[in-house]
Amino acid sequence: MLLVIPELDMGGAEVQLVRLATHLHLEGIAPEVAVFHAGGHLEPALLEAGIPVHHVRRTSKVGMETIFHLRRILKEGRYEIVHTWLWSANWRGRIAGILASTPIIISGPQSVDSWMRVHHIALDWILARWTEDVVVNAEAVREFFGQRVKIPDRLIRVIPNGLDAGRYRDVPDRGAARSRIGLPEDAPVVLIVGRLRPEKSQEDFLRMAALVRNERPDARYVIVGDGVRRSALEAEAARLGLRDVVHWAGHQDDVAPFLAACDVFLNTSRVEGLCNAIMEAMAAARPVVAYSVGGNTELIEEGVSGRCIEPGNVEALARAVVEYLDDPEMAERHGARGAGRMVGRYSTESMVESTAGLYKELLAQRNGRQ
Repeated sequence: MLLVIPELDMGGAEVQLVRLATHLHLEGIAPEVAVFHAGGHLEPALLEAGIPVHHVRRTSKVGMETIFHLRRILKEGRYEIVHTWLWSANWRGRIAGILASTPIIISGPQSVDSWMRVHHIALDWILARWTEDVVVNAEAVREFFGQRVKIPDRLIRVIPNGLDAGRYRDVPDRGAARSRIGLPEDAPVVLIVGRLRPEKSQEDFLRMAALVRNERPDARYVIVGDGVRRSALEAEAARLGLRDVVHWAGHQDDVAPFLAACDVFLNTSRVEGLCNAIMEAMAAARPVVAYSVGGNTELIEEGVSGRCIEPGNVEALARAVVEYLDDPEMAERHGARGAGRMVGRYSTESMVESTAGLYKELLAQRNGRQ
């Protein structure tokens, strides 16, 4: 089978694909991966696991050459299943699969893609006619594609993201983590993790910090992630007078020390599916404050393991953060409740088993029709 994704950089969908691919052999499945952009941070993990990675040609905006190159890979490899991830691969990969007569075509949108316009929706609806299954990671994503894109409910399968909760249960000592990062041991710390992209809305995090500073001038703010917007965000932090209290950590392969160092975890993304960063923070027993988008409300029990805030309401973000900083016992209690939700419910093993089960089910149905 072939998994197709635009790139293998450090994003939520990319991490999930690598987890799936590297564990499928336990289910007797040997996957291969195709990407449009070579050299991502996660590609070495696949190669070390012995999983072939195909680099598909992408030289134009539309990417017709990508479709035809992928078609050739599919025909030559005689794959029974092609499973695409994210919009850029979902439409190109499905067209390539149709042209290659690949028996089973699976699409994998990973978030509530509210940015989709009429032509995106129309193309997705048309391609659904040749799609065996649409695999999504949250009920919110299922509802969006069922209601907005009009994908038949029988085609949509919810398989939540997988997480190794044990990896985050025993995070490093808080004092040692802060010393390693360069943060004051006694200062409250608020953390955000994610690529610096427009939909992640890190400027809302900075505006929140400016408001919280009025109540808690001792607080520090850590931004883990890198991207095209870093310079603009650094300029915004300076404009807000936050230069001395914001720590820019850049890209990190291991976020456990940062989770250990923080008191409150924030997510200001306006577009989400089932957010890996939130799942990791909850597994590390940190209270989470996030916008009520995508699957965030499925992960966070409002007022029990965190807070879900209306998108764009920076004042409410600030109030929730101050409440947690002023009441460490509540923060600890909510963090522990979140950690309990992560154990077992969102395991990597469950995600791999469900996905492998889907592949086997679709293959059995196809063989029964022959």
